[in-house]
Amino acid sequence: MRKACAVSAVIAMLAVATSGSISHAQPEEPSADEASARLATVGTWDFEATPNSLDENPQCRETWQFADDGTGWVQSDQQRVTNNWRVLIYRARYPAIVVYRTPLSSNSGPDCLNDTIDPDSYPREERGFILTFLGDGSARVCGAAEFQHSFDGKRTAPLIGGREDCWGILRPATSEM
Repeated sequence: MRKACAVSAVIAMLAVATSGSISHAQPEEPSADEASARLATVGTWDFEATPNSLDENPQCRETWQFADDGTGWVQSDQQRVTNNWRVLIYRARYPAIVVYRTPLSSNSGPDCLNDTIDPDSYPREERGFILTFLGDGSARVCGAAEFQHSFDGKRTAPLIGGREDCWGILRPATSEM
């Protein structure tokens, strides 16, 4: 009996020791309110867009702003898009933070890829992306948040691919625009 207890104690200590040393462990996901508050508390974020997350060279840099009233904007070179935003948490096999953004208006300036968009094409349809907060205060932006559908045709949960489906990183802004 004593030997079994000692073995159990050693196994428990090893489990605790190894679980604390795994750097890739995903932190517990926040609630929708907590995720919204985190975005709004930081307020202004620097965004680096990459063709995919495996390429560390930014293709484009933008500034994203989230206000606690659900409004915000994205500044991409000379183009500024005003938005409404909201956060939902989908729980399927694992929780996913989905940020929905509705572009409301834009000026006619070129974005960071030198593309222009007709301001008369706004407002636009709400679209979502998946956000994963990282331990260093940044957040990975992934996927276009496509959805699985239930038998009754309702959207149920986002389909989340691998790291290659990620297309950028948000970091708390170093300067306000």
